[in-house]
Amino acid sequence: MILLAIGFVLNAQALVWEQGAGLSSGTHRIVHRTVLPNGLRVVVAPDSSSATVAVQMWYHVGSKNDPVGRTGMAHFFEHLMYKKTEHYPDGAFDRLMDEAGSEDGNAFTGPDTTLYTQELPTAALDLVLKLEAERMRYLSLTQAHLDSEREVVHNERRFRDENNPDGALNQALYALAFEKHPYGKPIIGVPRDLDQISVEDTTAFYRRYYHPHRAVLVLVGDVTPRQVEARVVRYFGNIPSPPFANDAIPAEPPITAPRKQILPLVTSVTKLLVGYPIPSATHTHTPALWMLDAYLASGRSNFLNRELVETGIASAADCEMADQDQTSLIVFSLSLQKGVTVERAQEKLNQLLETLRTHEISTEEVRRAKYVFEHELHESQISHTDRATWLGKAEIFFGHWKSGKMLMSSIKKIKPSQLLKVAQEIFDPKKQVTVIGVPK
Repeated sequence: MILLAIGFVLNAQALVWEQGAGLSSGTHRIVHRTVLPNGLRVVVAPDSSSATVAVQMWYHVGSKNDPVGRTGMAHFFEHLMYKKTEHYPDGAFDRLMDEAGSEDGNAFTGPDTTLYTQELPTAALDLVLKLEAERMRYLSLTQAHLDSEREVVHNERRFRDENNPDGALNQALYALAFEKHPYGKPIIGVPRDLDQISVEDTTAFYRRYYHPHRAVLVLVGDVTPRQVEARVVRYFGNIPSPPFANDAIPAEPPITAPRKQILPLVTSVTKLLVGYPIPSATHTHTPALWMLDAYLASGRSNFLNRELVETGIASAADCEMADQDQTSLIVFSLSLQKGVTVERAQEKLNQLLETLRTHEISTEEVRRAKYVFEHELHESQISHTDRATWLGKAEIFFGHWKSGKMLMSSIKKIKPSQLLKVAQEIFDPKKQVTVIGVPK
């Protein structure tokens, strides 16, 4: 036992931590980062404002990594991660987290990532890290587990997509925009593929993607690197990592002509979704796109609200873009006022976007958009969980949280001419993808 203890201390001391100021100022906003020899990235942001800690485990795997003929695999596997492990019975993870006082415990699967998140009293830190390491290495995958979760996922699909007009519209838009790239496939999968997923499929998926080299552990709250270090070495240090597997993802050919689809829906209003392809999150255009998004849809007096809602075209108008590993979409969504035709609404939207392609946004409007962006960014850093989410996303998409911070900081230098250049490239009418949801 003495020899083991000495060996453990030496391993813990071998970790090298780097640090830097986070997005917000103050000594409690310092962020620490280290990488274990097996590739696990660990990010710690101490904040003693409350005796809790947000613990997030990110895996760099999402629906784009679903095997061919097995759409929905990444999301399905998210469900299986709460099942039996070698040392804990079925249901133990949720029960132990509840008993420990966990709040906001959840999991999310996206096109590129899978996230498992908890916020709980700092006293439960040892327990949650032990359980995360347990299911990273010792998950039990059985036919009984697959059968029970398969029906849960089918029900979730019916609720989220089949019986949800907005979900159905969004799914149709991405399918229309991405004909070859897996971003066009539904994250939750299609029924025939879900029914085919086997124990062998899930075992292969687990071995390929669920290991330290593809993981980022983020902790924000009443903890220090010293507290975390010994525990991550103890629980994660001996988990092996295979080489990082780069999947052969088919490239999406450029869109060279407008695409349009009409979708009958159980809805009382006509809905219009218009998308344009945008580059990956690491592209140099990203800061300007963030700024365009803030100008278009953030704040009470945003551009879309002034031009589409206050003029009576739409009862609601929004714009959003998703940071993704590869290409993505910037999407405009409109709920039309009664009596307004789709043709009139889309013509008005096209006119507005053409104005952005031909005229610079005023310096004052850009200044206001920067203020709104920075205010919303500050608001997103208040809770432990929100800060952890930002750090995890930055690690996954930019390779290092500091790289994400540098991109955020570059927002301050954006000029109207840069926004004009990006708008000219992105809002090309030939690249427009439209899905119209009409009442049945």
